Amino acid sequence: MKKLATTKSFCRDCGQTTWHQIVASLNRQEIEIDEDPPVPSVWADVVYDFLQCCGCDCVTMRRTLTCEELYQDGKVIRHFPPSTARRRPAWEELLPPPAQFLIREIYNALYSGGLRLAVMGARTLVDMAISDKVGDVGTFDHKLQALEDGGFISKLNRGVLDAALDAGNATAKPGEKLDMTEPPSEAFDRQEVLVLMGEDRTGQKQKFLPIIRSGNGKFFGFNESDMPQLDSIEGRFAGILPPNVATDEHRTLAKVMLKVKGVNVTKPGTTVRLTPPRR
Repeated sequence: MKKLATTKSFCRDCGQTTWHQIVASLNRQEIEIDEDPPVPSVWADVVYDFLQCCGCDCVTMRRTLTCEELYQDGKVIRHFPPSTARRRPAWEELLPPPAQFLIREIYNALYSGGLRLAVMGARTLVDMAISDKVGDVGTFDHKLQALEDGGFISKLNRGVLDAALDAGNATAKPGEKLDMTEPPSEAFDRQEVLVLMGEDRTGQKQKFLPIIRSGNGKFFGFNESDMPQLDSIEGRFAGILPPNVATDEHRTLAKVMLKVKGVNVTKPGTTVRLTPPRR
């Protein structure tokens, strides 16, 4: 029996790079289009390898693309299913059939690289679970409030769900009025931005940088912000500084507690020596 060639590749079941047998391999040429920035399509050399892990027998297909005209850094390697794909949860079979079907669709979207579809599916799954507990009581904010009032979640858990379900921000364009009743997740013209925040005891400063993505969803860069300067901002990442200035007694107590925890105070230019962890 002919011995199969082997190669190292990431195994999604083992969770690490392992040796794989190359069960089959196919070389061909394909048209490659780079959308960031747009350039004319070119021919690329592509190798498809059908791999099987030598440890757990997990099967993966590896696609290796070589195109010096588009990718100067080397080869572009993709795995199907993706290496970052998670296993479906073991408790999936305990869910009602509609939720099971939706979870399978979410993981299929992850396997194919449809991250936005996976996020929308996860949001729908949470909405189904909430409606099963409290019914259809309106918007997500109303549903979360009903969950908290019913004792299903704590106030802290509500904040976590609120951040996951209502990720994004909505802004009013110059000359328009901002609809404060519309959640950002339901706004038609919501934006994806990076927020730079700085604060001290004299005030706050913020800068919103709109994120630009290419046609394939990859990060391209930041655009100039057209948002006016805000007088104040509230949220879980604002107002982090304590309202009162620490007294000498508080500072002394903090130093003692840090010393008990093994935190050493060093001066600039000195070498920090880490304390070995306790077992």
